[in-house]
Amino acid sequence: MARLKRRWFIIGGVILIVVILVVVGNLSRKSSSGLEVKVEKVSRRALATWVRAPGAIQAVTQVQLSSNVPGRVERLHVQEGEWVEKDQPLIDLDDTRYRSENEQYQAQLQAARSQLRRCETECELSGKNLDRKRQLRDQGLVSTEVFEEIEATFDVNQALCEAQQQELQRLQAALEAARRDLQETHLTAPISGLVTQILVEEGENVVTGTMNNPGTVILEIADLSEMEVEAQVDETDVISVSAGQSARVEVDALPNTILRGRVSLVGQAGRTSQEGADFLVRVRIQESPESLRPGMTADVEILVASADSALAVPLQSLTVRPISKIEEWKREEHDSLAASSKGGNKEGKKTDAAVSDKPVERSLDEWLTTGSNDEDELIEGVFIVEEGKARFRPVQTGIRGETHIQIIEGLGIDDSIITGPYRVLRTLESGTRVHVKEKEKENEKEEDVKE
Repeated sequence: MARLKRRWFIIGGVILIVVILVVVGNLSRKSSSGLEVKVEKVSRRALATWVRAPGAIQAVTQVQLSSNVPGRVERLHVQEGEWVEKDQPLIDLDDTRYRSENEQYQAQLQAARSQLRRCETECELSGKNLDRKRQLRDQGLVSTEVFEEIEATFDVNQALCEAQQQELQRLQAALEAARRDLQETHLTAPISGLVTQILVEEGENVVTGTMNNPGTVILEIADLSEMEVEAQVDETDVISVSAGQSARVEVDALPNTILRGRVSLVGQAGRTSQEGADFLVRVRIQESPESLRPGMTADVEILVASADSALAVPLQSLTVRPISKIEEWKREEHDSLAASSKGGNKEGKKTDAAVSDKPVERSLDEWLTTGSNDEDELIEGVFIVEEGKARFRPVQTGIRGETHIQIIEGLGIDDSIITGPYRVLRTLESGTRVHVKEKEKENEKEEDVKE
């Protein structure tokens, strides 16, 4: 029994030693081959940058109707949701007072006209009398005192005629105003459209607006043939938005439906809040469906930049490093190449030539001589795999898409860039030895076969 136990102990010890040797071997191989990374080749693809914002549906032409005269609502001729034509009767206000005022001014105007005619007759008679007395005075038959009295009477009559003429004009203007007020008690549709809201009931009083107090809004009419979205765009995005840009509109009430539109207006003044500032952007909807209604909530996506065949890399591959660190990497790489050259290594000479011709060197040198002198300033770039090592390459970026970003300068087609994992990419340094995951290698082989 003891011999059997000793045999099992020996077998277990041998298995444990084998496992340890396998693990140590794998670790040593991984250590010698470097960090395991994911890679992807630089490729061309369509890219688009969208600005997103919430909004609400509104009619392009929408009128809020209010009264120019105060009064009590006597009759509503329409109902909410009813289509009306321009100049169609909508609401009647109680016009009793306005009719009374109209009749009063008509009577006063008629009396003023009669009074003016009497004044004109008296003025004409006094004028003729004045002419006769002037002839008699010239002949010495009438004293100067009598003539002056008659002349004064004529002047008084003439002044009364002028005053009565002014009163007549005042009453005519008052009558015109009374007639307009009377007409304002009968409201008609200013445009053809749908009655979207009626905000009063029969018997309610409406008031007119003043400088500080708005008047009573009676109803709203909207032309639903042309609709738009009033979106609130964040201040960081509005600088990219301009009139004429195409847009997509998704309405919450119309699932699985995307409406097309164009930016018609970009607000110039922002609305501030605790979260920042928003700017009004109007998007005119093209071919709006009949089911669309004012007030519906919507989400707008505005196309602010696009490219059909842009050189692009995944967003997660983009990283930043300080200038001081990049300069340090550059010196280390040059020192390494110089040491290889002194040793007479032919491969080292080839490597030196190859590296010196890389765009990263030219771009970096140019950036360092013409860019900022701040060593802590960050440079945007990616890591490429070059001869089994990660090399940082500064890049100039352009259009930012959903998953990829355009590379304007710094990379070439089919360059292998490191895309992850993030924990490695976050602290990765240029010159670190790396190896590509097996699945990544298989995918690259499949892509080469397809090509």
